[in-house]
Amino acid sequence: MKKVLVVIALLCLMVADVYAGGVLRLGKVSSSPINYANEGVIYVKEDGGASFDSYTKLLLHCDGTDQSTTFTDSATSKTVTANGNAQIDTASYKFSTAAGLFDGNGDYLSLADSDDWSFGTGDFTIDFWIKFNSASGNQGLFQQYADSSNRTVLSFESNLLRFSICDGGSYTCHYYGSWSPTAGTWYHLALVRSSSNVYIFINGSALNLTTSIAINTVPNIAGCFEFGRGYFNSTQNYFNGALDEVRISKGIARWTSNFTAPSEAYAPTAATTSLYYMDPEGNEFKLN
Repeated sequence: MKKVLVVIALLCLMVADVYAGGVLRLGKVSSSPINYANEGVIYVKEDGGASFDSYTKLLLHCDGTDQSTTFTDSATSKTVTANGNAQIDTASYKFSTAAGLFDGNGDYLSLADSDDWSFGTGDFTIDFWIKFNSASGNQGLFQQYADSSNRTVLSFESNLLRFSICDGGSYTCHYYGSWSPTAGTWYHLALVRSSSNVYIFINGSALNLTTSIAINTVPNIAGCFEFGRGYFNSTQNYFNGALDEVRISKGIARWTSNFTAPSEAYAPTAATTSLYYMDPEGNEFKLN
């Protein structure tokens, strides 16, 4: 069969006529066209539509109408609930036309518990663009939260970034590093787990992290994943600022060394196409 397909492909180059729509019809070489029903056809067909890679489990572009509370997950169509006054804001954004706005007083986004948040011992990456309205005090950036004894939190605490995991009331992961952002400035922030290593990158540059408790197995916390707040110091702490291009990737450490921060919104890979041959009997064969 492979030899037949090779011969067909060569015939396409030598004797095929090209028709609109990307279709090549094979038939006798003749000055008078014959009935196409007795001929084979070579054509291009789309195999799959545009999509994000399989590692992307959440992607919020945070675009939409000003003051809207609709946040769309472009990757896996998860339901995102806007709590408090969390809303779309078109006045300030990193990419496209809008970002998510949080006022630091009860605003956050929540997503139901999912296997996509169960990282175990695998690699993962959580990244987003962030702009503080006030770069001081205690602010939770994201968390997966069941209760005060079972939580995963990335927090900003007076010029310090802290990533911690509490499982059954005991800390099983704890990293922290100094960071002094400027209010009103956009930063790309990426938290990456690669094997036994944890990295936090700001605008593509790794922070110098102190490891208090090295990461091991991330517990499967039965709780919502939330952006805009985090539980620490015995209370929920809320973020005051804006987020854009929020992404969770499972099964991949997207960066393990310094990199150039993204210069545009994340886009899906292009649709894929292939070359096919259909014989006069209607049997279809993929040629590439």
